[in-house]
Amino acid sequence: MNRRLFYCGSVAAVLHTLNASAQDAATPSDAVADEAQLSAAAQPADASRISAPSAVPSAPGTEVPTRPATPKVLQPGAVGGQSLRKPSNIASRAVVEMGFVGPVAHSIQFGKLGTRFDYVKDGGQDVLFPTLRASIEATFAHRHTLIFLYQPIDLRTTERLRDDLLVDDVRFPAGTPVDFRYGFDFYRLSYLYDLAAGGGTCELSVGASLQLRNAVIDFTSADGLLRRTNRGVGPVPALKSRGRVDVGKQVWIGYEVDGMYAPVKFINGGKSDVVGAILDASLRVGYEVARPIDLFFNIRYLGGGAKGTSKGDAERGPGDGYTSNWLHFVSSTVGVSVRLEPLFERSQRALAVASAR
Repeated sequence: MNRRLFYCGSVAAVLHTLNASAQDAATPSDAVADEAQLSAAAQPADASRISAPSAVPSAPGTEVPTRPATPKVLQPGAVGGQSLRKPSNIASRAVVEMGFVGPVAHSIQFGKLGTRFDYVKDGGQDVLFPTLRASIEATFAHRHTLIFLYQPIDLRTTERLRDDLLVDDVRFPAGTPVDFRYGFDFYRLSYLYDLAAGGGTCELSVGASLQLRNAVIDFTSADGLLRRTNRGVGPVPALKSRGRVDVGKQVWIGYEVDGMYAPVKFINGGKSDVVGAILDASLRVGYEVARPIDLFFNIRYLGGGAKGTSKGDAERGPGDGYTSNWLHFVSSTVGVSVRLEPLFERSQRALAVASAR
């Protein structure tokens, strides 16, 4: 037994001496090689590879620990080490506003001998009406923006007439209960060029708009025996400008204006002796709630109208084709603006993670 212990101790001493001698005799190239091995071991290993065994001999009955393989971490927006995000020169957003509109002044007249009717004073438009406004836009190369806007306007009221009302050739006697409808929905396509191109921190854009109005104006007695309606669809061009500037880390202010004043016959090439005008101007203050979402408060003035004789309406009748319609509305709305690309990226990332599992 003592002899066996003596042999084991001698072997262990010899192994210890050989190991110390090998370390003392290592050349510079060996040190570089050892450093390269350590650097390679520090790199994340592929899950499919098996760690190489240690080059240092181990004592009998002992195991050399191996470095566990480091699994690949799926980075956001990447699959298999490749990014899903591709550089894009297009940025899009959707904007919705909701609130109320109040007519400040609104008058209308059909026929040169017709009554100049005051909607606010005599037609029940002395209250607030709900309003909605929705648009979608796309910006190309950080400067060029296309906007499509839908603005419904449908004011319906009922009032008993104080005086006789003559609409073209239809007379509504005083004391008659009348249902009024003033519908003036419009669709607007706009182009803007950003002079500032501030990369989201500021904007100063100029451009033009083409608006398509869809007018439905009805006067109907409550018993349905008397009725006069005027309907029409027509283009309305305008100049446009929009601006925005950040005033804080998440707060911004902005404006938007569409306006035009011109004889209609010079716009559409017709023979109508009508002068038209439009002014749609707003001021807003916004707050960036999250990266894709902004909330804002908006005050808007919407005014304009037309005055003159349309030969087309005169030929169709009834009436002589004369119209005078001027309105001044003020609205207050709360809106939300959503940038669509971050939402698309999150959806794409979720699909990629699900497919990688």
